[in-house]
Amino acid sequence: MTVNWHNLAIATACLLEHERLCDRRTFIDEASLVRASAEFIQSTTQLLLTPEYNHPNLPGNKRLDLLGRTRADTPAVFVAEAKWIKSGGGVRRWASEIAEDVLRLEGLEEDVEAYTDRALIVGGIRRSLKAQFLDVETRAGNGNPRIQILPHILQARDQEKRDYPYEQARIAIRDCVPGARRFWKARAVDIGGELPVSYQCALAGRHRASQIQDSVEVYVWLLRRSRNRSTFDATTTFDGV
Repeated sequence: MTVNWHNLAIATACLLEHERLCDRRTFIDEASLVRASAEFIQSTTQLLLTPEYNHPNLPGNKRLDLLGRTRADTPAVFVAEAKWIKSGGGVRRWASEIAEDVLRLEGLEEDVEAYTDRALIVGGIRRSLKAQFLDVETRAGNGNPRIQILPHILQARDQEKRDYPYEQARIAIRDCVPGARRFWKARAVDIGGELPVSYQCALAGRHRASQIQDSVEVYVWLLRRSRNRSTFDATTTFDGV
């Protein structure tokens, strides 16, 4: 039993767009995105859902936003992390937070199988989503030019492709472009551990509720561990940046 992630992107974007049109934009947050996602999954599958799941692989008080399974004693059919990108409320490093969500999902080893979907659900008002994440550039260091960081974290949208999900793309960390080394080195420091050499990523769904800049837009990416997965010490490997 699988989740139709593209339809989830459509349903959640439209539901939250309804809230925006009802002048409840300030009430839309990450919990709203998780709840809308859960409502869609409950309506279209028979999966048992657990929000704020205390996964054994996550340290401290870190929890998964949503998990679904067919029965209580079976591995997860999907695990999901969600981010609602917004402006205001202080400065947040959305690209860094999303990269850490990616690493968190990729790193899960218990209560998952090869078929488990590791979903990253990212939404926001189109204007804020572009400014705060989709178009964000990062400092490269060592005289390298600034780069747009999205394609070095997740599979970017191809304007020519209309069907979802996209075929998986390999996201390289150890062999990333020079401009992304400082970014990944910082993530290794933040999480306090080694990083995977690479991981697989596919854009599984995307929907923009309308063409105006204040409309709601939702993306869904699926992450996979690379075959013969290995890790490396990014702080040492990228010592010069």
